[in-house]
Amino acid sequence: MMPDQECNPKSPAPFRLLHLPPELISRIGTFLPHRLALPTGSLSRSLYHEFSDASNIATRARRRYPYLQHAFVAEAAKGDVEVLERLFQWKNECHIALNAPACTGGPVPLAAAARAGRTAAMHTLLCWGADVHAASEQALIMACRWGRAEAVKLLLHRGARIHVMDDQPLIVATRNGHEDVVRVLLDNGARVNAREDEALAIASEEGHLEIVKLVLERGADAVAHDSALKLAIAAGNDEVVELLMDSGARFGTQTAAEVQSARKREHGRLVKVMAGCLRYGGTATVMRDP
Repeated sequence: MMPDQECNPKSPAPFRLLHLPPELISRIGTFLPHRLALPTGSLSRSLYHEFSDASNIATRARRRYPYLQHAFVAEAAKGDVEVLERLFQWKNECHIALNAPACTGGPVPLAAAARAGRTAAMHTLLCWGADVHAASEQALIMACRWGRAEAVKLLLHRGARIHVMDDQPLIVATRNGHEDVVRVLLDNGARVNAREDEALAIASEEGHLEIVKLVLERGADAVAHDSALKLAIAAGNDEVVELLMDSGARFGTQTAAEVQSARKREHGRLVKVMAGCLRYGGTATVMRDP
């Protein structure tokens, strides 16, 4: 050895997880915190076959969350039926876990699945004892809010109360503009005139023209209550205003102020529509520029 040559010990070989037997890798994976065990996508892809086993995912979920219902909510939203079935191995806790929210005001597992439109996961949860009525029909309300028509059909088939909170499902679906869900609810007995035709009023305010047409076809009364017309005017929804007028809605004594409000918002076409209401027998007064 030359005098100036350094005597460094040989560096240890790097530890390579992929060199371990698959059974050991899988066992290690059950103790890691992430759903697919590893925090980065590249690592998870490299070990996908070892760490994507449903039993391992369920075990990690059980260890990761403080309560079983947290695991059920997370996996219900993912919609992985195999993982959900593995979670049922903790049978003694399942009834509470299935029908209690993970936190105050949070979703129950069935509602989490309904929100994501995971109908297969919903079937599994219901078969294992999830209560379709839990948390004041939370699952049905969630499905209506997020426009999950197939989830709504499933929940109604399983006995969800369509008239809960004075037809709240219909109101929620209408406000969020989900025509297909509104149609499903009406086909299954939702009351189109509930809360003094609130569905019509909300659809008019939000400008959901197709829903306005639908609820009018199903018996909503544009004449008995003028709130729909006033809300459509205030929002500048001229097509809705025309449709309501064609359905018999009339302007009242406050029309002058409403026209003025429309003018200030530069809803020019709406002002013309409102001015034309006289041919329907209305009492509108069109405000002119000074």
